[in-house]
Amino acid sequence: MDLSDELIDGILQGFPAHKPGTRPVHSFGISATGRFQPNDVVSGFTSAAPLNEEGPVTVRFSNGTGDEGVSDNRRDARGMAVRFGDPSKPGFDMICMTLPVFFVNTVDAFRDFTASAVPPDPPQPRPWWQNLVDLVSLRNPPVDPSPSDPGILAFSARHPDSCPAMAAFQGQSVPASYAARSYHAVHAFRLTAADGSTRWVRFRWEPSTGVRVTTTRAEHFLQGELRERVAAEAVEFVLRAQIADQGDDTSDTTRPWPQSRRRVVLGHLRLDAIEDDADGEARGFNVHNLPPGIDGDPDDEIFAVRGDAYRASQARRHELARRS
Repeated sequence: MDLSDELIDGILQGFPAHKPGTRPVHSFGISATGRFQPNDVVSGFTSAAPLNEEGPVTVRFSNGTGDEGVSDNRRDARGMAVRFGDPSKPGFDMICMTLPVFFVNTVDAFRDFTASAVPPDPPQPRPWWQNLVDLVSLRNPPVDPSPSDPGILAFSARHPDSCPAMAAFQGQSVPASYAARSYHAVHAFRLTAADGSTRWVRFRWEPSTGVRVTTTRAEHFLQGELRERVAAEAVEFVLRAQIADQGDDTSDTTRPWPQSRRRVVLGHLRLDAIEDDADGEARGFNVHNLPPGIDGDPDDEIFAVRGDAYRASQARRHELARRS
């Protein structure tokens, strides 16, 4: 078994209700289409054509879980995968989530993380202190709390680097809409302009209508809400780039950069139609799909293995679909 298959199998162990033939994580999603309009400043940062030219985009929003159809009220990271250009030609994929940083920065730590996320057998009751945290935070407890919470907390004690992501995850509230959350690309990317100048950045999508949460107890509402929203008016996001400064680590996905770092608006995304479910589920996004002018950090261990794992996952899904 190669590393990609090992990592995928490790992820799947944490989702006992995972449906074969679907993604290991972010299994439950909905896709929309629209256009990206670049800002005038982009050419000064990168020569990458997808960010310099107005063009079509395809976006898939999702819950982070690998169990398809799990309650939208569950505390969860949400995903936003964006493909610039022709959706059938993976030229540039920007894969983001609502957490600003990742849980791990090495493959060994990822193995430990997936092992810690396996739900205990028999299931353990939700700890009393978590209910207290929800009360103090004026937050409704999730309808379906994760049974793997104790294992993940034990993991964070062994891996202090995971604490920023863990704190962000614990602070996740139920979004009022997929279109009412900010999404982060997690990794740092090197932008190269036509004159050869380079800058390291972290990408972030921000909703034009602002971040909003909800107290609804509905089990499933996010996909229906997005369909209604897009039918009534276009959904818009702003693409910002946080610029690295001296001393900022571009290879460590667990370490946030200071909030004081400069941010620039690279463009605006406008979604005006919902894509057919079959087309959205068949598409495979990959963090390694980068155009000339944008590069990942070769010292980022998670970025290095992530692309191969995505390709292996997509191959599994397509093989199962072919057999069925």
